Amino acid sequence: MKSHFMPRALILVLVVSAICATILGMVGCGAGGASSGGGTDPTTGNTIQVTVSPDQINVVTGGSAVVQVLVWDPTETDPAKIYKSGVVVTLTASMGTLGAASVTTGSNGAASTTLTPKDTKTIGNGKVTASVGGSYVYVNVEFYKTL
Repeated sequence: MKSHFMPRALILVLVVSAICATILGMVGCGAGGASSGGGTDPTTGNTIQVTVSPDQINVVTGGSAVVQVLVWDPTETDPAKIYKSGVVVTLTASMGTLGAASVTTGSNGAASTTLTPKDTKTIGNGKVTASVGGSYVYVNVEFYKTL
């Protein structure tokens, strides 16, 4: 009986470890992330936020980051209507390459794309900017190289 218990316990530990590693990888554990403050679109009153995770990308190893935008109406009192779907958000990056130049928010008010290094040599600090209507927000991203 003990011979069956140990392998099952080991399998359970491995499965839980794999799930935890997957979840931690999705939230950018390790290098952290950066998030902008909210900017308000003067034409709609919607607030926009951009987050890049991780906010440090190694150009040598070919790392990438997830760029996520969130659009909501801070004056909305109905929880089902706070997050805005169908909003087209324009994205620019002063360094690196974005997976998309614009994204459209889903029912949760969020949309995402990727940011990758331009090449294996260009290092420095750049900005990812998200804009909607007359509002824009940005977040800083560091592209670095290990020796």
